[in-house]
Amino acid sequence: LIGAGYVRPIYLEPMYEIFAVYRERAKAKREVGDIQGESEDLDKVKELGGEDDSNLLVENSDLKEEVDDINDADYYKKRGNSKFDLNDFQGAIDDYTKAINIDPNNAVYYSNRGISRYELDDDQGTIEDCTKAIKINPNEAVSYYYRGLAKYGLDDIEGAIDDYTKAIDIDPNDSDFYYHRAVAYRDFNKEKDSQEDFKKSEELGDAFAGDYVEENE
Repeated sequence: LIGAGYVRPIYLEPMYEIFAVYRERAKAKREVGDIQGESEDLDKVKELGGEDDSNLLVENSDLKEEVDDINDADYYKKRGNSKFDLNDFQGAIDDYTKAINIDPNNAVYYSNRGISRYELDDDQGTIEDCTKAIKINPNEAVSYYYRGLAKYGLDDIEGAIDDYTKAIDIDPNDSDFYYHRAVAYRDFNKEKDSQEDFKKSEELGDAFAGDYVEENE
């Protein structure tokens, strides 16, 4: 219902910036959990010419002129996010790559692509992208976290612990960081450290960590 409220201006307002309307409707659809609808509206944004003002105005319900592909990195990031939410991880990677090609100095684009690669079990690709993200922004905890997950997947347990620790140093309130460091400590037979992290993860709301602590008390 919220998304539908944005439809009327698209068809009725002359000289209206319909690109902006589709983008706002996409945001509304995301808020109500309509990820497929969001993705469709973001595709419409691209079809209508993105943020090129010469292509945004509609007069008598017709486009003023033909449109070209947009050159908007943030658009591709948002569409990539929608594809990620739909479990279209390769599609997300493709869009994050387009965003990177437009703006190669944005850490979020590399981090998001690295996370998508992790979902496809591409641990090496995850490490490469998260490392690039960290070089651009060394204060983003999630990049260290996913790089740690990928290192763990490649049996670099010590490297994984180091990255989880860096993530915790930046954001000490994320239960996942402690949980996965606890798992890595356990593999190193550091039971005391492992239990401390499981307990900390439980304190931060991780039910799985709580179950593990209960089993070992």
